Amino acid sequence: MTFEILVTAFLDQFINTKLNKPCTADLDSYLTKIDEKSLSHYFTSPGVLNVAKIRREVTEYICSLYSYPVKRDTLEAIFKLWAFLYSSGKIPLNPLEGMDREVLASEESRRLKLIESIRAEPRTIEQLQQILWVSERTLQSILGDLQEGKGLFPWEIEVQTKNKKVYYFCRVNPVFLAFNVAMNTMIKMSQN
Repeated sequence: MTFEILVTAFLDQFINTKLNKPCTADLDSYLTKIDEKSLSHYFTSPGVLNVAKIRREVTEYICSLYSYPVKRDTLEAIFKLWAFLYSSGKIPLNPLEGMDREVLASEESRRLKLIESIRAEPRTIEQLQQILWVSERTLQSILGDLQEGKGLFPWEIEVQTKNKKVYYFCRVNPVFLAFNVAMNTMIKMSQN
C-alpha cells in the first residue's frame, strides 16, 4: 500500500465527521508538504524516524494558521494522521506522541500556560511554540506583555531570554497568578 493510498484512506475517515471544508483544505495543504510516494524523507536511517523534523514542520504549519478554530481542528486532524500512519505500521512510532494538543483561544490562558511551562524549567522558543501553537512573533509579544507585567503582578514577575532559552522568576505563588488572570478575564467579560 503506497503512502498516497494511506493518505486517501485517512482523509476518507473525515467525510462524515465534523471537519469543515476550510480545515480539510488546511489539512490538504499540510499533506502536500509530504512526499506523495514515500515517507522515506522522514527517516534518518532505516527504521529511525526523524521526530524533531516532523514536530518542527507541524509546529511551523499550525503556527502559520490564523484562526483559532482552524488551528484547533487542523491540529487534531494532523495528530490523527500521524497516529493513523503509526497504527498502520508505516512508521515505527508516533512522532507527535506526548505533544500538547490544546490550542488556546484567549491571551490570558496563553500567558498562564507560558508561565506554567517555563516555571519548571527554561525552554527554547521552539519548545514554547510547540506548547502554545503560536508564531514566534506572537510568542515574543506574549513574552513582552509578561515582562511589562500586563495582566499580572508586574513587580513580582521577571521573564528573561538568555542563551536562546526563556527563564521565569517569580515570588508569587502560581495559584495567585491564576486567580489574577481569571479576575482579569472576568473584568474584561463584564465590560463587554
